[in-house]
Amino acid sequence: MGSFLKEVIVWAFVESPLLLTLLGGVTWALVTWRRHPKVSLLAGLGLTAKLVILLSMPLFHWFAVKGWEGDTFNDFDEISTYYKALTFVHSLISAGLWLLILFAIFTERNHPEALDLNRKTSDGYPFVGQ
Repeated sequence: MGSFLKEVIVWAFVESPLLLTLLGGVTWALVTWRRHPKVSLLAGLGLTAKLVILLSMPLFHWFAVKGWEGDTFNDFDEISTYYKALTFVHSLISAGLWLLILFAIFTERNHPEALDLNRKTSDGYPFVGQ
């Protein structure tokens, strides 16, 4: 178990920029909950799920290493197939979660006046902001 803990600590250090970004995103979703409840809910769920998946990855890699040492995998082709399947499932889930996060970002963008590119100010100049 000591080597597993060491590997998790090393992994956490290597993945720390992504871990901190996801934690920051979840925190931001909680902070902005009252102003944008739907967006915060969807973004928070997506980011939390990505965080859970990221935190579970060392377990799957540890299983592969222990399976290689034990009798779970008989040869390199089996462990290669396991890693390919793991990568595919991770990629599939991650893509779905990114779609959820993108949906959260763009669902409340319902400002028709912001889309009017020909809008002018009272002086006749192009409108560029509030």
